Amino acid sequence: MNDNVDKNQDVTLAELKKDMEFLKDGMQKITATLTVLQENYIKRTEIEEIRKSNNQVHKDLEKRITLAELGLEVFKTQVKTWGSAGIMAIGVMQYIISILTR
Repeated sequence: MNDNVDKNQDVTLAELKKDMEFLKDGMQKITATLTVLQENYIKRTEIEEIRKSNNQVHKDLEKRITLAELGLEVFKTQVKTWGSAGIMAIGVMQYIISILTR
């Protein structure tokens, strides 16, 4: 029975131990990489929620811009109206002053 014993058994076991440690280190690196990826991974549902939120913000900003443009147009119209009325009033006052100072 002693004839069947591998004479290089210690060397083979040492090589197997070295290979197993190499595989263990590789698995630990893979596990660490997977942990980082899982912590920084974003799901499709989260992307859809962000997209919907951004679309709502975009719509709100469009409404605010439209309201600001309308307000600006109203202000321009008021300036033109009151500016014209002011110029006409100045003209009338100059005419009255010119008549009174003759």
